[in-house]
Amino acid sequence: VIPSNVLERLEVVADGGSALYGSDAVAGVVNMIPRTRFVGNESTARYGFADGYTDWTVGHLAGMQWDTGRLVVAGNYNEHSELLGKDRDFYKQDLRSQGGSDFRSVNCKPGTITVAARSGSGAPQTTTGTSLTYAIPAGGVTSANASTLTPGTRNLCDTSGRDQIVTPLERTSFFGSVEQELNPNFTVFAEGFWSRRKFEQNAGTGGSFTISAANPNYPVGLPGVIGTPNLSVTYDIFPEAGHIKQPGHSQSWQSVVGFRADLPAEWQLEVYGSHGESEDMLLRDATNVNSNGAPLTLNPFSSGSNSADALRAARTSYLTTYGETKLGVVSASVDGPLFQAGGGAARLAFGGEYRKENLDGFVRLLLPTGAVSTSPTSAERDEWAAFSEIFMPFVGEANAVPGIQRLDLSIAARYEEYSDAGSTMNPKVGLVWTPFSAVDVRGSWGKSFRAPGLNEADAESSGYGIYNDTLACNHVPGQATCTGISIAGGNPDLKPESAETWSAGFDFHPEALKGFRASVTYFNIDYTDQIITLRNVNGILTNPLYASYRTLNPTQAQINAVLATNYPLVTGQPVQPVQFITDGRTQNVGSTLVSGFDFDVNQRFDIGASTLTFGFSGTYYTKYEQALVEGAAPVDVLNLINYPQEFRARGNVGWRTGPFNARATINYTGSYDQQRAPRVEIDSNTTFDLNFGYDVPVESGLASGISLGLDVTNVADEDPPFVNQSGGYDPQSASATGRLVAVSLRKAW
Repeated sequence: VIPSNVLERLEVVADGGSALYGSDAVAGVVNMIPRTRFVGNESTARYGFADGYTDWTVGHLAGMQWDTGRLVVAGNYNEHSELLGKDRDFYKQDLRSQGGSDFRSVNCKPGTITVAARSGSGAPQTTTGTSLTYAIPAGGVTSANASTLTPGTRNLCDTSGRDQIVTPLERTSFFGSVEQELNPNFTVFAEGFWSRRKFEQNAGTGGSFTISAANPNYPVGLPGVIGTPNLSVTYDIFPEAGHIKQPGHSQSWQSVVGFRADLPAEWQLEVYGSHGESEDMLLRDATNVNSNGAPLTLNPFSSGSNSADALRAARTSYLTTYGETKLGVVSASVDGPLFQAGGGAARLAFGGEYRKENLDGFVRLLLPTGAVSTSPTSAERDEWAAFSEIFMPFVGEANAVPGIQRLDLSIAARYEEYSDAGSTMNPKVGLVWTPFSAVDVRGSWGKSFRAPGLNEADAESSGYGIYNDTLACNHVPGQATCTGISIAGGNPDLKPESAETWSAGFDFHPEALKGFRASVTYFNIDYTDQIITLRNVNGILTNPLYASYRTLNPTQAQINAVLATNYPLVTGQPVQPVQFITDGRTQNVGSTLVSGFDFDVNQRFDIGASTLTFGFSGTYYTKYEQALVEGAAPVDVLNLINYPQEFRARGNVGWRTGPFNARATINYTGSYDQQRAPRVEIDSNTTFDLNFGYDVPVESGLASGISLGLDVTNVADEDPPFVNQSGGYDPQSASATGRLVAVSLRKAW
């Protein structure tokens, strides 16, 4: 949401920071520092391209200063195209040629008929818990040839070529900052941003049609089918109707207004108020189509053409999802020196804060009949906080002794109280010790927290409703899966997630090695009371630890009690039979234990008028264990897909001489596992990037202040490592873009 051309730097705080920043700072904080003291004008433009993909950005930054104030404004526009599966050879669903699985879709044209197997020749008949499938032949199926279809067959098709690997996006953002000194001891300031992005997703083009015997296209006489039960028919609408588009947008803004006042004895008071709002909207067509006896203007049993209008008319609904959040903050803090300690002035900061959060939204369903179904949601909370931090420089230059050149202690604490989630107290202690000039030893310990999101704590959010589900089970003889109903939604009884964090490390910067600096940090995070959504979680019907969140073989009275709640039945009617009820709402049941090392080594050489730099940084995890329910034994998920890789690193070499600069970067991700037993390993991934820059050496005229750039990402155009899942790669750990070449121009005015 911040224009990239206004960012001066990113400031990374790698420790748990809730004692200073409040909620969400569990494992650290990234602060975006804007260029608020810029003077002049700067225009930027960038154009990037890869095979089947383009990306371009334009922006402008302007700033001015006067004796008692300053002003900075910036704007940025970015647009990138979609990237489709057909533009990448490795992206496909049928991976058998690479030793993988077949993930092709059954939503084909012609498609597949599915019918629940039934027993008994007369009424009443009962379902057997299994299904029969029939591949529709190329010429289609009618009652005349229904008896020739083969049970147990399916039509499969690879639709990956039309998938959007990257969704097309337009983004516009603005930023402004102003400060004015009213007198030498009093300054007012204001800051704000506005951002909007628009996108258009491609929805799935396959649909499942429920067809009753009243439909004129119903094929009578399928082998093994008793009577004329409802049939489920898959169908691919893409050949006739193309992509179903899902347009959406996200918009946000925030403004801050405040003042700083100098107090006696070098103390300072800062007070500010801020208000921000964001909204998100997504429009989409439903893809499941039902026609139980109603006239159907298309024939899903045919391999011929159905008109696009007929396909759109058959769709049951159009869905609008909308959410709006608001955040208001009033904060006041005071800081200043307390007394002179041995290493300098001891300082204290303290203050308080009030926050107001609101969440509003709705899901609106428009039926072909014109009826509208709207499910609104609304939630709010108040938060109060008090915080304090003290800094004690026990040893400094004035009182240094051998073995203790510097010794600083900082202690911080923050108390927060929520109107809906209780209270939390989070301290932090940090220590920096310099035994001699070349080494700094540092350590920290603290507690952090994450407050439940309003959608997680609101009963009518987070997928609020009752759903029909089919889950793995072991409580019904002869069945590996069972059918039943699950409750989903937020939970008003949630409490904040909590974490205990500590870290220890050192920085090495010897005077004898000019330009050299190295740092190593060990981190440990114990994260508890994590909020987990339990609907469809693995083992919810079979693991004894989930016993309190399920009812197996429920009585009709228990089923009726659930259906009588204010949770809407999302899927029409309860599935039959109801063999379980699960409480899939959000719960404080998860825990994670993480530890590892961060390292960073840099060397700079000044060679005449030129500079040569080397850098190497990375993270090595020693532990990543997770339990999804309270009381469960932690499971080792380190180096497993969807979790952090054990080792990731980056190295670079840079050269600057006169107006020219260049940098080469190597990016490495270690190998990791797709599954543990039997082990399936995903290969390591190494890519190279090149960056070139040239500052035009002209001091006046139109060419002055111009800088040119050429950036090449993934120079060798390496494909991502193979992963046995639809698409053939892991988008969380590798990019499908391939070689991206970008040229840029910056002009200072």
